Amino acid sequence: MSDDLNGPDRFTKRSSRYVLEEHSHCEVPAGCGGVVLRWIEPAAQVPVRIHVFARRPVGARWVTLDGAVPESVRPLVARGAHVLAMALAVDADNAGGVLSFAMYEVTETRRGSKSPDGGFALRTADDGTWRASRVEPPEGWRSEPFDDGDWEPLVALPMTEPEGRSSDRWRIDDVRRQGAVELGLPGHAGRLWVRRRFEVPAFDGGAR
Repeated sequence: MSDDLNGPDRFTKRSSRYVLEEHSHCEVPAGCGGVVLRWIEPAAQVPVRIHVFARRPVGARWVTLDGAVPESVRPLVARGAHVLAMALAVDADNAGGVLSFAMYEVTETRRGSKSPDGGFALRTADDGTWRASRVEPPEGWRSEPFDDGDWEPLVALPMTEPEGRSSDRWRIDDVRRQGAVELGLPGHAGRLWVRRRFEVPAFDGGAR
C-alpha cells in the first residue's frame, strides 16, 4: 500500500512504514462495537503511557514535555532528546517525597494487551538525573537550551501516605506498581521546579 496516510489506502490495516494502534474499544447492546485507532510511525515516534503522582502542582502547565503540555496521558513522543519539566509545591506538613513518575513505551494488540517493558522507559530514580530548583527559574527552563548545572539532585524520599481509599491512594499505588522511586529534597517545604533530560533511542527495526 502507499505510505501516504491521506491516500485511498488509509482505510487498510497494513503498512510497511506505519503501525495501526488500537487504543480502546466499546461494546453496545445492539451488538456492534467501535474502536479508537491511531497510525504511528515507529521510526520517528513512540506511543508512551504517563503515570505521575506529585504534591500540589503549581499552575496549569505543571507537567510539560519540551515546554508543551502533553495532549493526553498517552502521547506520541519523537525519537531523540527531550526535557520533562514540572512545577510543584510542598506543604510543611508533607515535606517528604514530592514526586513519583513513570513513562514507558506501550504496544497493544487487537486484544488490547499492553507491555510496560517496551523499548523505552523513564522512571523516577535516585541517580542524580532528576534535578530541582528551590527558586523560580527564568523563562525557558522547561525546554532546551537551559543550564541546570546548579540545580540540586532529588533523592529517594518516601511520600506521606494518603489516607484511606482516596483517589490519591489509587494514584500513588499506580505509580509504585510501575517501579518508580519516590523523590524529594529532605526538609524542603514550598515551591519546587523539577527538570529531567532524557532521550528516546533510535528505531531498532522492531527487534525485541
